[in-house]
Amino acid sequence: MTTAEATLFGMGQFWLQDGGTPPAVETWDQSNGLAVTADVGAVILTGDAYGPVQVAVDVRAERPPEADDPFAFGDGSEWDDIVEVSVTCREGPLNVGALEGELSDELPAVDTRGAGSYRVRVHTRDRDDPGVDDDGMPRPNDRFLLVSWPAPPQPPLLIRLTDRRGLGTRMAWVKRLSRGRPPARGDDSG
Repeated sequence: MTTAEATLFGMGQFWLQDGGTPPAVETWDQSNGLAVTADVGAVILTGDAYGPVQVAVDVRAERPPEADDPFAFGDGSEWDDIVEVSVTCREGPLNVGALEGELSDELPAVDTRGAGSYRVRVHTRDRDDPGVDDDGMPRPNDRFLLVSWPAPPQPPLLIRLTDRRGLGTRMAWVKRLSRGRPPARGDDSG
């Protein structure tokens, strides 16, 4: 098990990048409102358009026994949204990075075996509630926990969906699909 925590500066999202290659926009699936899966890697949606978010990563060599309990990681009741998705790694490493391609050197790679499929359980809280900086200005207050392990591809597991940010993204996805067109990148307006 490898764990670490870091602050990332994102623009409404941060990425799991396969070998530094960002996920292809045209392959994004935003239907769960939190972890956007793609052809390779994934995009994690944050609450605000720009600012710091706290990200913790817990990398496991195999499926942890506590994964049977959907609220086992951290204090399960503290998370607003929890989803588990399959993420493809074609070459590796599968690194956590900000939107502009800046990879975090403080966080471990999410893959443990290089190329293959991984399950990533994504937890978030406070996406709806910005904090306040020293000058009294709103600032992102988002917190994330990513727990990963090697596993064959499976459908997404939606464990808890309670925040407004995720709801907006899910509703935009459904609305645009009902019109016969895929949702636009980062569109949560409908």
